[in-house]
Amino acid sequence: MGLFTETLQVLASITKQARQAPTAIPTWQAGRAALTDYSYETLAREGYGRNEIFFACVEELASSAAEPRIVGLRRKKGQMEEFDEHPLLDLLNKPNPFLTGYEFIAGWIMYRAIAGNTYIRKERSAAGKTVELWLPRPDRMAVVPDAAKFISAYVYQVDALGYRLETNDVIHSKSRNPLNDYYGMPPGMACGAWVDIDCYMRDCVKSFFLNAGVPAGLLNVKRKLDETEKALIRNRWRTEFGGPGSWGNLLVMDNEAEAEYKPMGLPVGAAGLATPELNDIAESRITMPFGVPGILVGTRLGMQRSTYANYREARMSFWDETLLPLYKEIASSLNAYLVPEFADIDAVKFDMSDVQALKPDDEKVHAVAREDMKAGVITVEEARRETGRAPELPPGETLMLPFNIAPQIVGAEPPVPGPEEPVPVEEAV
Repeated sequence: MGLFTETLQVLASITKQARQAPTAIPTWQAGRAALTDYSYETLAREGYGRNEIFFACVEELASSAAEPRIVGLRRKKGQMEEFDEHPLLDLLNKPNPFLTGYEFIAGWIMYRAIAGNTYIRKERSAAGKTVELWLPRPDRMAVVPDAAKFISAYVYQVDALGYRLETNDVIHSKSRNPLNDYYGMPPGMACGAWVDIDCYMRDCVKSFFLNAGVPAGLLNVKRKLDETEKALIRNRWRTEFGGPGSWGNLLVMDNEAEAEYKPMGLPVGAAGLATPELNDIAESRITMPFGVPGILVGTRLGMQRSTYANYREARMSFWDETLLPLYKEIASSLNAYLVPEFADIDAVKFDMSDVQALKPDDEKVHAVAREDMKAGVITVEEARRETGRAPELPPGETLMLPFNIAPQIVGAEPPVPGPEEPVPVEEAV
């Protein structure tokens, strides 16, 4: 073997290693299912199942699937045309015998909001065509990393049974995660502490009233205690009265004991048990990672600023900043991993023309059209078209115009004055 050949082989080996470097993984992890760095069940039970703000945010995101409809795109003569009839569109509108198109997209968004990951499993016919789409629970799916392929397969785990799924049979949609190459980060991870605080406040108030409104108190011992005795009393006190399950427990003392118990009653009010400021902070911090304005889910802080104008602006902002990027992400996943399997279709997209929040306010449209028409910026016919009316007036109809506005016909020649009529002599004199 010559020096030139050996040099080429070394260069090829270095190039191959450089290409594999971005997907390099620990040797023990290759070929094994990787685990997520969060508990899906905890987020689903403690967040979605127990915290009403968490639940409302996820439902506000998922229920938006009722408004946009999915359409197909086909390139024709250099332009993309939309159409509504195609086998792929039929599949997306009825993914399987048990899901409608709305339920499918709503479930997709729900899983992504709770787990940060959504998996779509393709069910194929004997000919290899995708005929059904399913939404498995995210906690039952696992990624199998691979140094060469990045992901070699997926594993669907139910109890002790595991099923291997090929990568072309799974669509994996995930949120961004700066600390994990394979799994998305749930929004609930960012606000998990405030979800806990919100739940603790509710549990504290519940325990307060369940225990006749008697919280813990102050134990005043009428003699000097050394540090060992103090630590013993503290530990015993925490054991018997610490935690939500022990709030409001009854303290029993011996009459001969040189100690006095003083209840530390919390006032129910603005500065006491209700803690409205802390409640407002928790509400805003929980809704923030989901991108849902508080006014839309009925938080106390959002309702304090609730007006029709604010509500409309909040819904428009919600669609513009949160939902439009989300639906583009869903469409991009379908275009990348499902559309290529079907002929005579180049892409799919969500048609937003029926989304009420994105439609212009009729009152503003009419006001702008009127002002532009009076200023001579647009014609009467253009103003009628912009306000949804036929541009031509029906014959015989009456049109009221302000007396100080003189209608001008665009492009018409100005009237030519005719010869003056003779004036009688007596009038001229």
